[in-house]
Amino acid sequence: LEKILLIIKGVFESIKDAKLDRVHFAKYGAFSLDYEIVYFVMGNEYIKYMDIQQEINLRIYEIFAQEGIEFAYPTQTVILNK
Repeated sequence: LEKILLIIKGVFESIKDAKLDRVHFAKYGAFSLDYEIVYFVMGNEYIKYMDIQQEINLRIYEIFAQEGIEFAYPTQTVILNK
């Protein structure tokens, strides 16, 4: 869990025009471990914000895959009886 904090902080070191404010392991979800990431994008253009958000998300996903960190996906089991 602590490694995830470091990974996320590291992502922001290479993202131009994005300033990380904080990242915290915030809570235990029903089937997840939830982190809160707060950052600021320098400028006021929505498309720039979306491009930076996408870059951050893709980088996190890429690094997690390299590190063997898996994301929790919602699952559902249906049992059918005759």
